Amino acid sequence: MCLAIGCTLNSGRDAAVARHRSSRKLPLMLNIGEAGHRFAFITGRCGDAHIESWLRSVLDHGSVFIDVGANIGWFSMLAGALVGTSGRVLSFEPNPENFALLAKSNSLNCTSNVDLFPVALGTQPSRATLSNADQTSPLSSLRGTGDPDHSGAIVVPVEPGDTLLAQIPPSARGACKID
Repeated sequence: MCLAIGCTLNSGRDAAVARHRSSRKLPLMLNIGEAGHRFAFITGRCGDAHIESWLRSVLDHGSVFIDVGANIGWFSMLAGALVGTSGRVLSFEPNPENFALLAKSNSLNCTSNVDLFPVALGTQPSRATLSNADQTSPLSSLRGTGDPDHSGAIVVPVEPGDTLLAQIPPSARGACKID
């Protein structure tokens, strides 16, 4: 069952909170103007079941989860609950609208073990073009140029993954999702 709490994003788009139908009932901020988010709002299903199942099988208390392309944060929020206070989640999302929803979801879930980064990962500090960035769609793509060449594209910061992930001990166990 979903619980709706209406609000408006900075962009003026409508947003709502959906509670996932999992046993954890994690709240997740959604842009109900986007078809996939409306589906999650109506059905309470917020992510691919096979990825959720995989996360539940590989993560436990004390694990580390790295979410590259976190979108609005369903897998990050789930991982935050699974790894517990002794674990850690690092979520990377360069799309500003998605990041805003991710941050609100993180706040709703009171997850002190989830670190959010509004950047794309690369080999060196730079800027890249994120296409389809005018929507919270998971279908955005990243290109190496720093100049948007069409409507819906924005320039986003890129940070070296090695630097940001250096804080994770080499002995840490966990998982990484990249999309």
